[in-house]
Amino acid sequence: MGSRKLEAKSAVGIEASPIEERMYGAAILMVSAHPTEDLGSPRDPRIYTIEMKWPGFEPTIASDFSRIFSIGRGSGVALYRDTLQELMPENGYHPLMQLDVGDTGGWATGIAFQLSRAIRKHPEQGISKYLHVGVVTRRKYHIMPYDWSETKDGKWTEVRMPKVATNWSELVQLLSDSTLAPETARAGS
Repeated sequence: MGSRKLEAKSAVGIEASPIEERMYGAAILMVSAHPTEDLGSPRDPRIYTIEMKWPGFEPTIASDFSRIFSIGRGSGVALYRDTLQELMPENGYHPLMQLDVGDTGGWATGIAFQLSRAIRKHPEQGISKYLHVGVVTRRKYHIMPYDWSETKDGKWTEVRMPKVATNWSELVQLLSDSTLAPETARAGS
């Protein structure tokens, strides 16, 4: 596994990136709750997912669960895509949806649990074992790390997501030990 470093970069945009970085592409995934459309009750808004990928960034839009959107390196792993597809409802229902009763976001946490298990059982080089869970409602969007505990060979282990910056101030704080200024930093291999 190669070490990661931060380096300054003056050019902006994927076209200006080295070819070995461009092969990973770029993608944007957006999720929103419709302000008035419901899926049966006012508590369950219709959710729209929009995926845009380089080149062109033409939007693909879905407002149901018939299509799985995934971005990043894990989206190229068939087992991970299949795991997600199996967790999507057929005819508008999946048993894991019951996890949302009394706990908005319970279904998302259940999906994260199943995907996390697949990743741990079948790790792929370059794919992180850490996940974020995003919950979208009309009132808010909440993103959280998916942390877990497990017992293996009689030993209790707690797995916690490393700190991830969610705003500029947090990025500055995380990079405070770095020799680079936050405005010139980027991830590189």
